[in-house]
Amino acid sequence: MIPSLTIITEGSSELGLGHIRRCITLKNKLIEIFQNKININFVITDKTDYASINFLEKEECKLNNEIISEFILIDLSIDNARNYLKKFCKTKKKIICLDWFDPEIIPNLTVNLFDHSYKMKNRYLEIGKKDYYKEGGEYALIRDEIIVKRNKIKEIRKKVEKIIITMGGADPSRKTLEAIRDIQKNKIKLIKISIILGPLFPK
Repeated sequence: MIPSLTIITEGSSELGLGHIRRCITLKNKLIEIFQNKININFVITDKTDYASINFLEKEECKLNNEIISEFILIDLSIDNARNYLKKFCKTKKKIICLDWFDPEIIPNLTVNLFDHSYKMKNRYLEIGKKDYYKEGGEYALIRDEIIVKRNKIKEIRKKVEKIIITMGGADPSRKTLEAIRDIQKNKIKLIKISIILGPLFPK
């Protein structure tokens, strides 16, 4: 019997669509790697704003409270993720979390680009499971169409003329400000810098 993975995610005008887009990219990459050796279910929660996800029309997504897969991947807002974790931690399912920063609830595996809480790595060390916490840019998921476009731009442009800085819907550790300081420090001559702040950016 082949293993089964359920990916649980959500998106809305308030949360942004980063969770859903990332999970679509991950699902497609897993299908490419494992081919027919894994079943993947794509589940969106009732927090999802359907008006915001018309790009999902071709995706096999569903709203489902009954999860039967032995592996669960959770990519949700913090409160919703906490609710699902409390539910699944009482079972024998293997739980994987993306962008999880609460050291009080420890999934089987956590993958973060950056730990805004500065606590997760130490928590996994404390319980003797340091290999089950992953962090860093090598875990970034970039959509194929963005990679293709970026490569084309590199071929056309010989110098940087425009920079867009965007760190998602929240950016709690204010990496946006670090990016701006890095550009100022390196004195990059540009035509234009655009800075996009998400709806949950700290004041």
